[in-house]
Amino acid sequence: MFSTHKSVHILHPYLSSYVRKMIKVTEGAEGIQIYYKEHYARSVFSRAVALQNAYDTLNLSIEYLDRDDFASSSFDFEKHYQYHLEHFYLSVFGIIDRCYLLVGTSIMLTDSEIDKLGSVRTIESRLGQLESCSKILDALRILKLNQENLRATRNAIAHKNGFTNDHIEALEFFSIASDFQSKFPDEFKLDEAEEIIRNGLKKKTKKEIDLIHTTLKSDVENVFHNLEFLYNGIGEIEMMNKVRFEY
Repeated sequence: MFSTHKSVHILHPYLSSYVRKMIKVTEGAEGIQIYYKEHYARSVFSRAVALQNAYDTLNLSIEYLDRDDFASSSFDFEKHYQYHLEHFYLSVFGIIDRCYLLVGTSIMLTDSEIDKLGSVRTIESRLGQLESCSKILDALRILKLNQENLRATRNAIAHKNGFTNDHIEALEFFSIASDFQSKFPDEFKLDEAEEIIRNGLKKKTKKEIDLIHTTLKSDVENVFHNLEFLYNGIGEIEMMNKVRFEY
């Protein structure tokens, strides 16, 4: 979806030219010239693919979180659920990070400027210096701000003990409760209680991730929409029509 977005599609003639030339290079041809606009298109497309991969990981997590069981596994339901929920939250911020990298490449920052710690500030600073890119900066900040309340969760997963909540902890309790079932009243049914907790977890999670997913998709679309004018103007930049390197 994002790797084939209509704004990126503007660059496809340059990308196709780059691919055809690189095929000739692999076949042993010499004197093949790669223009700046062709290399630019390849770099932007590479960033868009990386973003798409992060988005696919997010959707894969959602698909697993929609399951009612993981019958073929030796791990309990809550372990699977926790695992995929953690991946979901990590993927949210992976998408945001890769959106910034895409924008950085689109405004012609070098890879050494982009692929380093603190690159978000570098990219925002450069956008702030470019009056024509103010809407791109706004779109990125909205994207980041709308998910900022999840950062503490993301940090807990990445740097501490992982993600949990009351429902998951309750299910973990039920996984060992059978060892002392005699301590419960006769009318207390462990299986029924576990099913209630599991359904509550799925309902709560679905409501949260649907909202996150919808907002995230819309905000990323907005970033792509605001990049379109840059891609439309690439062919008019004098430097872009010069040779970047030759094989």
